[in-house]
Amino acid sequence: MRTRPCPSVQTTSAPGVETRGLARDPPERHLFPYGRGLVATIALLLLLSGVTSVLAPTAGTVRVDRSTPSKQVAVRVAPRTSPATPESTLDLSLSASPGTICALGREDCSAGPGESRVTLTAVDSTTPPNGTMGMAIGASVPILSFVPFGNIRLASEPEFATVCTESNGQQWRGGSGSGSNCPPIPVSSGTSGGGSYWGWNWSNNASENELTDGDSWSVSFWVVANGPPFSLVPVDACVAVGCSAAGSSSVGGVYSSATYITSPNSTVTIQSFPVATLQVVYESPPAVTIWETGLPPGTPWSVQVNGSSYTSGTNAISVASNLQNGSYRLTVTPLPGFFLTGYEQPLVVSGATTVTLEWHPFTWLVTFQESGLANGAEWGVRAGTENASSTGDALPLFLPNGTYAFTVGSPVGYETNVTTGEILVIGSVPGYGFLIPFRPTPSYLAGTVMPPSASVRVDNVSVRVVDGSFNATVPPGAHWVVATAPGFEPWSEEVSTSPQKTTEISVQLRPNPSGFGTVNVPPRMGLFASTEVLIALVTLLAISCLLAVATARVRGRARRRGPRAPRP
Repeated sequence: MRTRPCPSVQTTSAPGVETRGLARDPPERHLFPYGRGLVATIALLLLLSGVTSVLAPTAGTVRVDRSTPSKQVAVRVAPRTSPATPESTLDLSLSASPGTICALGREDCSAGPGESRVTLTAVDSTTPPNGTMGMAIGASVPILSFVPFGNIRLASEPEFATVCTESNGQQWRGGSGSGSNCPPIPVSSGTSGGGSYWGWNWSNNASENELTDGDSWSVSFWVVANGPPFSLVPVDACVAVGCSAAGSSSVGGVYSSATYITSPNSTVTIQSFPVATLQVVYESPPAVTIWETGLPPGTPWSVQVNGSSYTSGTNAISVASNLQNGSYRLTVTPLPGFFLTGYEQPLVVSGATTVTLEWHPFTWLVTFQESGLANGAEWGVRAGTENASSTGDALPLFLPNGTYAFTVGSPVGYETNVTTGEILVIGSVPGYGFLIPFRPTPSYLAGTVMPPSASVRVDNVSVRVVDGSFNATVPPGAHWVVATAPGFEPWSEEVSTSPQKTTEISVQLRPNPSGFGTVNVPPRMGLFASTEVLIALVTLLAISCLLAVATARVRGRARRRGPRAPRP
């Protein structure tokens, strides 16, 4: 049980009340022969005066006279007058907001939302004299109970919430452990008359189910109406006088109430909550409903049926239900930039009738043209809500009048500077075209070479070397890299690169004192991979040709001279 501190006793200092220490005078200083008796008589009179002053009806007052510097002080306390102890009471209230809801299942009801938030509030209004009186009923019977009435039911997602506040304005947190807090979820439930009801205690800890003066407690949740009557109906079962006047009563003997123990006679009291009401509505469906598709949300459109005009900014128009079965003229107001399909004349009504109008925007051809892509490479364009792709060099889009932002999708291994843009489509201006130039996505080759004075060639193209470092921009794929330097053996290797990525290599040439070495020639480049080799071969071929020509001339001269005569 939580206890409240006892009220403090107010102390005041009142003038005019004297308390003096008493002492005997020596005999030689008596002024009268019978001085001792006189002094005793005066002391007795002073004592009687003090008793009279204590019995005086000055409730709750403590008087101390410190005017005389004496170690003996007389304290006089007047007793408090105790009034009759009031009986424990609770101030109860119940409300529902909003006060108008649609019946369950009627989502198109225009009168209001489909749920209402119900709040039960209980406040301990007792003013106890000693500050310790409380009220509770324990864990077996909920202190607060809510019983719905009629066709009011708990919502599928009630979102229970509780607020428990003590008299000092602080939220009630309980006195022992986390389980003693004010519980938001009902601690008990039951059924009565086919309906469910719920109950809450002040604390999850049964020993702390006590409210004291000034404590406030509210519980709230969502409810729905699942059927008739469609009128102003009570929310809760209630047996108070006002509840009976509103048409509410108990449900199987159970009703919304607060159950507590009164003081001082400790009797159990069940106090009914006041009634709350809701306006429950149900709109009958119209005889004719005209639906539209294809218009942008919020676009107003209009029709005329049997001479009456109807306009809507949503996708439905409900026609008055006083139309009899038969044929009626349906006229649809034209909308700029749109045309209709699925629209027939006349409108034939046979009971509940539904008509759907399909709107389509006027569109105009916009052509995107590409350049630079390999045959079969797929690319795409998105403009507004239209998304198209192509493996050819042209991509057509059909767009209604308006301004559209477009984006270009590049195939793997290619890029373009025209990645985004804007299209202004005006139907009166024919021939829209956009050129999208593509180029292969580059890759990058970077490396170091030792010695720093070495020469580097990539695909037989010299690459600049600065302080032993080099880099080159190359198409994605395989590349042949050669490094040479005087006094070092040549180095060569095939290196693969990826789009938009840098491939790094490191080359360390080995010394060769003879100055000769071999270079690996890439197979795809054949014998003439090196310009130096080609020049050497051409030179050798020329020398061979010259030698062959000289030999032929010498032999020709020898034949013309004929055979030599023999020497004598």
